Amino acid sequence: MTNDVTDQSNKYTKEFFDFLSNSSLSSAKVIAPIIVELLHPKSVVDVGCGQGVWLSVLKSLGIEEVLGIDGDYIQRDKLEIGENEFRASDLNQPLHLDRTFDLVISLEVAEHLPEEIADIFIRNLTNLGKVVLFSAAIPFQGGVNHVNEQWPDYWIKKFDGLDYVPIDCIREKVWKDSRVASWYAQNMIIFIEKAYLAKNRKLVIERQKTVSHFSNLVHPENYIQKCQEISNLKKAVEWYEHHPDPQKLALRDFLKAAPTVFLNGFRRTLDSLFDSSSS
Repeated sequence: MTNDVTDQSNKYTKEFFDFLSNSSLSSAKVIAPIIVELLHPKSVVDVGCGQGVWLSVLKSLGIEEVLGIDGDYIQRDKLEIGENEFRASDLNQPLHLDRTFDLVISLEVAEHLPEEIADIFIRNLTNLGKVVLFSAAIPFQGGVNHVNEQWPDYWIKKFDGLDYVPIDCIREKVWKDSRVASWYAQNMIIFIEKAYLAKNRKLVIERQKTVSHFSNLVHPENYIQKCQEISNLKKAVEWYEHHPDPQKLALRDFLKAAPTVFLNGFRRTLDSLFDSSSS
């Protein structure tokens, strides 16, 4: 376990969690009230909770019973929830809790786990409750240690195998809200057990409005970012092809020779590769 903790700590740095905390807090303040109004949960578990930002916002809305689950590498002094509200667990393994929750959350987590773990992970979520708020990175979204980026259709099939249906009612409400991180606006879907769906009239109505063939979406902000990265890299290649071998230039000479537009573009590309990280 120690080696695993060290390995994950190296991947998920303080800078990684600081960035996520800021984007998660802003997003959660917008989305959490929508979720509470729709579902009225009294207990919530967040699988892959990070520092517990989403749970802290839900607590501020009156939900007292929360549990965050994530790896043992999470620094306890950085938690936004109480230490007694956090449980360290290897997300690559089956979870065994002796209870269920009104709402299960797992946001931008599944892409960090190997594809061979996907079925185990989704079963872990459904074992914890009948309603799951879920999002996961799409192909080429980019981020730290993304090893299984998939379209929503992939996850919809996984949930369907366990008799859970998708309700796509969050994305339209936050799609153009600049306070919400683009990956949440792009990927967030509610999954609910078929037999349980009839107990919530609001969800029945939202289910009827869900259009399954529009599940795979790309947010304009993410599209523009990727186009900018490609443009920056093209400029770098063009400069390299028409300039004497950069390897023969000293760093000072290289910085003088390289056009400002290339250097600025290269810097923006590096920044965007980090900023596109999701939890």
